[in-house]
Amino acid sequence: MAKIPVSLFGSGAAGIEFIEAIPEEHPDFEIVEVRGHSSAGKLVSEVMPNVSNDKLANIKILPLPDSNKDLTPGIGLYCCALSDDTEKERVKSIEERCASIAPMVSTSALLRYDLDSTIIILEANSSQAYKIKEQAMNRGWSGFAAPGPNCTSVGPVISLKAMEIPLKDILDINFVSMQAVSGAGEKERKKLLEQWAQIGKGRLSLDQWVDRIYAGNVRSNIDNEEGKVKKELRKILGLSKFPINGRCNRVDVEYGHTVSMIVETKNPIDVEQIKKNILHFNSKCIRKFGDLYSSPESFVTFTDDKYGPQPFLEAELYGGMCTHIGQLQSLDGKNGIMYNVLSHNLKKGAAKGSVQVAEYLYREGFFGK
Repeated sequence: MAKIPVSLFGSGAAGIEFIEAIPEEHPDFEIVEVRGHSSAGKLVSEVMPNVSNDKLANIKILPLPDSNKDLTPGIGLYCCALSDDTEKERVKSIEERCASIAPMVSTSALLRYDLDSTIIILEANSSQAYKIKEQAMNRGWSGFAAPGPNCTSVGPVISLKAMEIPLKDILDINFVSMQAVSGAGEKERKKLLEQWAQIGKGRLSLDQWVDRIYAGNVRSNIDNEEGKVKKELRKILGLSKFPINGRCNRVDVEYGHTVSMIVETKNPIDVEQIKKNILHFNSKCIRKFGDLYSSPESFVTFTDDKYGPQPFLEAELYGGMCTHIGQLQSLDGKNGIMYNVLSHNLKKGAAKGSVQVAEYLYREGFFGK
């Protein structure tokens, strides 16, 4: 059977991850074109020099479309990795234009919070996938939109689902994130690497970097991030009846978002039972999604390591598609649990996670068959 032709929009960090998530040997999908804004007219290899797909490296990046007639005929899947920091209305219209004629997965937030949209994280809410078809029907689309989650939301969502704590038992959730610099984009990741290099040489110019100092630093507050995480926990898991509070921080890490979670409950939490729940949940995910090309050997793990999970050691394990839970501990003086959860922000939390959702929707007959 012929592969589904894929059009990729975006040539930044998430775009690169999409290309790595859909290699030449992918059984279902094949990237046949790349579109970009400032990169239009350049070869893919000029903008993404480390791309391993030789065939794709030598094609020219096309401009973003201004209308449906600018879209290439025959595309079976759109992967949108455009930044939603600027030109929000244009990017959203492009995503809606793509979804109106073919399936579209996206790493941007622009369709994520529409009242009729559904954010799919397979481990948490694959049963809600039918809602994307309902949205498409109501909007008169031939395709559909499957926006991915914010990268910080992935760990909290999956961990809460894996622990199998009844929603009616939860009183409140508090979180503090420690987010990798790559979550701010490829340009910021490169700044971190340059700053590391300068520190290694014994110098780091404060004047040069102004407020964008990542190396050896914590940048408290990430604009609008707390609100996104709270919205997505409520939307994906249906957590609407109790308070959720959190703080988000950018830390001196290249890849991997760690989130400290404190969940207060009505009834006591048995930590050993939670560990058993996580193991059972992982086995269930392997049975349901283990045959997908992008799925890992293990979907969720927990560690009793005194310092784990650690981004440097574990973010890339299982292809960056596994959620790692550690520091499990009952609350002192009240019912509940606290723990840390780690997930890869650019793989499970962005492009590769979106490709995995597309693989699932293709397998289930939502498109292409």
